[in-house]
Amino acid sequence: NNQGYDIHFLHHFLLSGAVKNAAEGVNFLSLLNKPNRNKNIHQFVDSRISLSVIMSVLKAYFWIKLPVRKAKYFFVSDKSKLNLWSILAHDWKSSVYGYTVFQNLLWIELIEKYFCQTTKYKIGFYLLENQGWERAFVHSWRRNGHGTLIGIQHGMVREWDIRYFNFESNIKHNGAKIFHIPEPDFYAINGPAAWNILANSNLPIIKMVSSEAVRYNVLRDSLFHSSTIPHDNDVLLLGDYNMAITLKMLDTIREATMSLDRNFCFTLKCHPACSVDISPFQTKMNISLTENQLYKILPKYRYVIGTGATTATVDAYISGAEVLVFLEKDNVN
Repeated sequence: NNQGYDIHFLHHFLLSGAVKNAAEGVNFLSLLNKPNRNKNIHQFVDSRISLSVIMSVLKAYFWIKLPVRKAKYFFVSDKSKLNLWSILAHDWKSSVYGYTVFQNLLWIELIEKYFCQTTKYKIGFYLLENQGWERAFVHSWRRNGHGTLIGIQHGMVREWDIRYFNFESNIKHNGAKIFHIPEPDFYAINGPAAWNILANSNLPIIKMVSSEAVRYNVLRDSLFHSSTIPHDNDVLLLGDYNMAITLKMLDTIREATMSLDRNFCFTLKCHPACSVDISPFQTKMNISLTENQLYKILPKYRYVIGTGATTATVDAYISGAEVLVFLEKDNVN
């Protein structure tokens, strides 16, 4: 803002302990958009929903007809006889016939409506995780003639997370490209580890730009200024974006602590996209919820337990905590 830029933020609306319903979310945006506050404009993706959008989503849904028997061939590698259909069939069916396809179609319509009606942007940034909404975002950005687009790799890249390895050069069948995947102009990579993993996965190096993982600087600053001495009986729990995995972690910890003489005090920090009701666990274990920002609470804990998919465990490790990673046995690590 100090350099004269007008910055527009497009947000996903997610329920949380801090924002419990849509009305609270709208009020929060109203405060951010208060006149004379700054030149920033904040909007929800969902704010442009209408009857015409809903009808377009329903029309597209009934148009989609992909036989499951043909889909099975997409899950067999050209260099292997291994068929991953048995593992990924549920996700595929949800993406083509279930909740996921409705969500993706809604994103396509809402994001397109936004970019076709808004001013032309010279540059855009978005958080890169290769989720469905990102494809809609990039496609609509291109379709409506906006400027340079940069995907920000903001967390860590797990070498087993296949969301990061579906670049267009990889999506081939019998040597021929079968999908055209919308891609940004550049990828901002936040460290040498992520750079090496993505470069080895055929992400075009010419599109890769080094960036700094400034999100971790706040951990250093908070630890430097903190005078808190962690208590050995206090344990911080970091939830997953998958509620079933978080509940399984809590159930496992509850069973484990029932056989111990030591009285632990657990605090759960939920994933922003997955709030959890802990009341069923409070009868057998001392557990509470926290909505505070992670960098503010980490200095209070020497021990942290997190699920395998959450990168918040990296924040905990950097903060100097002893970290235990919970791996759910029925999921691929």
